[in-house]
Amino acid sequence: MTLRSLLPFGRDMMPATDMSRDWGTDVFRSLHREIDRVFDDMMRGAPTLEIGHAVPRVDVRETDHGLEVAADLPGMDEKDIDIRLTDNTLMIQGHKKAEKEEEKEGWRLRERSYGSFLRTVPLPYAVDEGKVIATYDKGVLTIELPKSPTAKETTRRIEVKKARETEEVKKAS
Repeated sequence: MTLRSLLPFGRDMMPATDMSRDWGTDVFRSLHREIDRVFDDMMRGAPTLEIGHAVPRVDVRETDHGLEVAADLPGMDEKDIDIRLTDNTLMIQGHKKAEKEEEKEGWRLRERSYGSFLRTVPLPYAVDEGKVIATYDKGVLTIELPKSPTAKETTRRIEVKKARETEEVKKAS
């Protein structure tokens, strides 16, 4: 009597060694290769999602007069860039369309790519909207956002006290 004959299920099934002979040398390795091939085919045309590709890199720095925002937008035209200022939030939006066509003896290549982005930058204080300046040079968009004369300094220092002192102040009031 074999151990296999004692099992309540799978007595009439082929052993795994017989299956590998019928299906190839390694069923799982073959399945793994096929799944890899499917994912490679799917991802070949997918857009990259790395930072800097789907969303432009932005540097924000404070100057004596306000804020300066610089965004890397290589290969774009200024007409394809839209800048808006809403509720102390700067929005930079753009659309890029590129076409490449080559034709040589016996073959022709035509490639097209499209993409758009939206980058929002929250501003720490109100800016003078009438004096905002945006320039675009050599792939870098620079936006100067002067601080509004009505913007107040809202930072104040809060003293840290011991817990007993705080409880005494609460009881006194």
